[in-house]
Amino acid sequence: MLGSREYGQISKDLDEAIRTHSLPASESIYPNLIDHYSLRARIEFSAGRNREALDDLDTVMKMDLDSADRVSNIEGVEAEKTSKPCVWNLTDLDTLVTKFPRDYQPALLLGIYFKFFTTFKEDYYPKALQEFQKATLLNPKSPLPQYFIGQLYSKASFWTKAAWASDEGRNGPYRRAIAAYTKAIQLDPNFRLAYAERASAYHGLKQYPQAIKDYDRVLDLDPENVTAYNDRGLARMEIGQYPSANLDFGDAIRRKDEQATTLGMSYQNRGDAYVWAERKQFWRKEQQRCTGRNFREYISAGLRG
Repeated sequence: MLGSREYGQISKDLDEAIRTHSLPASESIYPNLIDHYSLRARIEFSAGRNREALDDLDTVMKMDLDSADRVSNIEGVEAEKTSKPCVWNLTDLDTLVTKFPRDYQPALLLGIYFKFFTTFKEDYYPKALQEFQKATLLNPKSPLPQYFIGQLYSKASFWTKAAWASDEGRNGPYRRAIAAYTKAIQLDPNFRLAYAERASAYHGLKQYPQAIKDYDRVLDLDPENVTAYNDRGLARMEIGQYPSANLDFGDAIRRKDEQATTLGMSYQNRGDAYVWAERKQFWRKEQQRCTGRNFREYISAGLRG
């Protein structure tokens, strides 16, 4: 049907699918409307309705920032210029950039498009960054460009040759990611995902108190966030706050579905917290029995024996 260029009928059918998706009696294999809006945007673009297409792409992007690259229905391992009926490509996105030179959205979408291909080729990192920076200049009040800059650096902290080669190759991108997430938070103090991503970056740098503060903020904004409970528990384990970590893992377990693939890991984390709490309590009692040199000798003897 797409090849027939019956754009009007296709758009009507997609409009109806979007309208009925949220009805109480509606049944759908799609958990959300990302694919609907993305396809409708592609049809609108093919029909020359560029503004409507851009608005739909923006809607898709904001539905799930973590999966924003689904906007383009990307195929392959490198950017393509050949148009396909259901897929956005480099030529299409460049067209939107040209059509709306003062709008930050096309630059942001192009940056997201390039970011996808960093998985396969590092050359796309600077291309994505350039587009995100362009978006910040076009709309300095939006936190989204800074957020995606942060995501790009977060990915570079583990998915580049430099990151695999040295600690600084990992830590440098983490620090730049934190700076970008901080700017996004300054523009939107309730930007939950930016706090979560910054917490993860702090965790990667082993700056656990800062990570915990950001996990606290995530849970202020989203009290049912299972990932934040679990990750805050891990951060608390690293600085010896075992009882608090225990509580966090328990909160994560209570909020997880019985079929969740990570449920077993949460139970294991809580078990580890119990063990380390018991060990800490044991050594505290032993230290109370001995003081100064006697305690050091006691520890040394225990290690030798």
